[in-house]
Amino acid sequence: MWHFAYEHAYQVKARQFSGAVFANFYLRLRYGTWTEIAPILPFGGSAARSSAIYDGSSRDVRRTLLRLLRAAPSAIARRQKSSAAFPFRTYDYDLVREGAFVAAKPEPADQPLVVRL
Repeated sequence: MWHFAYEHAYQVKARQFSGAVFANFYLRLRYGTWTEIAPILPFGGSAARSSAIYDGSSRDVRRTLLRLLRAAPSAIARRQKSSAAFPFRTYDYDLVREGAFVAAKPEPADQPLVVRL
């Protein structure tokens, strides 16, 4: 099955990006070490000043940071120490695996929608 969800390779979707930034920062507050929490403001400030991610990304990051500010007291109050290794890498959690996106050749326009084998 082919899932056509992106217009081009490495496209960044607004909700996906802002949700990932929020989740990353929230998890840092809730479970991270103080060394992992410290970069939240520099990372957030940098992303809020950058419009290079996608059109409107700086606005979305500012909204995400305000949402995080409202959620932060609860996250900090319910902090739990974890012994699990959880690698935070800038705005992401782990390295992106190669091959997650495969560009397909355009299909001819006269193809049937469903092919029965």
